[in-house]
Amino acid sequence: MKNSKFIYSLFTVLFIFGLIVPNVNAQNLILNPGFEDNTLETGCYINQTDSAVTASLNNVTAFYGGTMDGIDIGVNTLCYAGGANSGATHIVMAGLSAPNMFESISFALSSPIISGQTYNLSFYAANSNPINPESLSVGISTDSTSFGTQAVIVPLDTNATYTQHFVTFVAPISGDYLTIEPDTIGDFWFGFDDFSLEVSTPSGLIENNFENELLIYPNPTQGNFYVDLGENYKAVTITITDMNGKLIQSSTHGESQLLNLKLDGPVGIYLLRIESGNNKAVIRLLKN
Repeated sequence: MKNSKFIYSLFTVLFIFGLIVPNVNAQNLILNPGFEDNTLETGCYINQTDSAVTASLNNVTAFYGGTMDGIDIGVNTLCYAGGANSGATHIVMAGLSAPNMFESISFALSSPIISGQTYNLSFYAANSNPINPESLSVGISTDSTSFGTQAVIVPLDTNATYTQHFVTFVAPISGDYLTIEPDTIGDFWFGFDDFSLEVSTPSGLIENNFENELLIYPNPTQGNFYVDLGENYKAVTITITDMNGKLIQSSTHGESQLLNLKLDGPVGIYLLRIESGNNKAVIRLLKN
């Protein structure tokens, strides 16, 4: 009976999540995620041409459409969007209908994006002209000066301060570059900083000695999720922290095989820790 339970649990993991790949230190594939690798001195670099942006920001290529006045770059100064989210440097991109401004960039990657693979993308955005909510179009390209194929659209908001956005997508094609541009030309004028692109390990399993019977689903989750402790369930303590170690919530539960839980927190990546006696598990939990 125990062997059949194990086989059932393993099949369920593979069916729901895909193959388990432990991933303690996920790698950010973007080579210049916060624009800190640059040749600029302190200042506000306003309305930069695509060639000037490309020459100034290593592993970032700018390419424009229409009649544009150019991306803004701020280094150790407020400029637009209240300055950088972290570090010294941020950029501001526009997509404005009146002057027909349409600005796009591509990020060089440490390894190519693979078609059919699932990826986690996060970044910070601040609306420099809070009129209407807009959306960012994210693409995959084999050419640094072309948007390529759209992978996902990320709704933004009217927040004048930096807000983290998080999305999971399946790559529609393979490519060497991640690209971003306004989804539509309108009132788009956003500051951007701190991009992260990681290969998704949907099971999120980092550590588990519950005899491989522990199931967490769905993952990613929109908030509600289940913890199935398998046959050896006992009273458990569950803690959820963000990736910086900040405690989000903690709870204890009596002897129950199946727990229905809710993650209270914004979209992003969390660490779910489950402890019961000598048994312990740590899972990367994604909220989208």
